[in-house]
Amino acid sequence: MDALREKHDRIQTAVRYIRTGHAYDALKILRQLQTAYPKDALVYSYLGLTMVLTAADVTEGLRMCEKAATAGVQQPSLVANFVTACLETGDRERAVSALREGLGYHTDNKELNRLAWKMGVRRKPLFPFLGRSNFLNVWSGKLTWWLGGGRNKLPASTM
Repeated sequence: MDALREKHDRIQTAVRYIRTGHAYDALKILRQLQTAYPKDALVYSYLGLTMVLTAADVTEGLRMCEKAATAGVQQPSLVANFVTACLETGDRERAVSALREGLGYHTDNKELNRLAWKMGVRRKPLFPFLGRSNFLNVWSGKLTWWLGGGRNKLPASTM
């Protein structure tokens, strides 16, 4: 049980380093963890993200994030790492696609909703064959937002 606790603590330390802009320090920790736990999707995903953030190996890092996210769709943090890696490489289309898929599984996840809000991802129009600014799409969007309690679902930090 101590080994699992130590792994968890080291992952949390690496995540803290990533969030505070010390990705090189996180990269060292995650490389050590990957040798000890080669099949751990969380370690694999965060290692891929740090490889993208530090430009150590952007292509491989993006591949690692994608592989972890598709294998572990049940974990929103894996999807968030892949979306972040896509945004870092400038692949917004892929990021939006992954984010929509992740939100399909985890509609109330704060991290994914915060990313969507930050990216400015909009809902698909109710009538896709009409333009976004068409009267029917505008008002049906307002109505479904109001009926669905859309404002109450936004992350607290964005209100």
